[in-house]
Amino acid sequence: MRGRAKLATVWALALAALVGGALSAPAAVRVGQSGWSWGNPLPQGSTLQAIEFAGARGYASGEFGTLLRTDDAGATWRGLAAGTTASLPLLQVLDADTLVVGGGCTLRRTTDGGATFARLPFSASESRCPAALKTFAFATPTVGYLVLGDGTVLRTADAGQTFARRTAVPGTPATGGAAAASDVAFVGPDTGVAVTAGGTIYRTTDGAGSWTQVFDRNNGLSQVTFVEALPTILPGSDPDVSRRPEASRSVQLGAALAMSAAP
Repeated sequence: MRGRAKLATVWALALAALVGGALSAPAAVRVGQSGWSWGNPLPQGSTLQAIEFAGARGYASGEFGTLLRTDDAGATWRGLAAGTTASLPLLQVLDADTLVVGGGCTLRRTTDGGATFARLPFSASESRCPAALKTFAFATPTVGYLVLGDGTVLRTADAGQTFARRTAVPGTPATGGAAAASDVAFVGPDTGVAVTAGGTIYRTTDGAGSWTQVFDRNNGLSQVTFVEALPTILPGSDPDVSRRPEASRSVQLGAALAMSAAP
């Protein structure tokens, strides 16, 4: 989340190489929720949707509450009990022992490498919520932002114990528009960007109190990440995006972006 490098193509390749290859080891994965081990297929059969590493320790998450951990750079994996059977397509590793994982109306956090998990109550219920979780980004271990499916933005300053509503992503249903928020990334407690499936990038410097449009393109954007401190534009599906005037203006505004086109 995120600590989140989230280019779609890179993730697909990384997931295939790191998870697909690593999980072909003969040892079965023990299911965190039940304590049972997979018999068929081996080593486990749930679809995986996200993966992140902090050094040699990595985590992968996916359908039916699946959460896996490796301590040897992907050579072997074991299941963790996140305390939910909800799909967990969103994952951010903050350090080797701290990660946030979620999806739908569910959000969980661990600070002990997955030994225990705490619910982060951004909604009153995990079985039903006004809008499902679309994406999230923790800028620090305590300050994080959630974007819901309708574009609503929530901010926490206490590691997810409480959340406060901030200004929604412009153009989304939460503001009366029709655009879908795709992703969000933050480089500090107050500075970050949000992208939409309509191809617009918005930037905030006041903790999502307000948003300023800094970039727009014809085809949609699905993901964004800050790759380094110095402003850098990485092209997505359009090989000329880094040479566009709009991209240059984004660089000047400090939006160091990695972009990929939405499907």
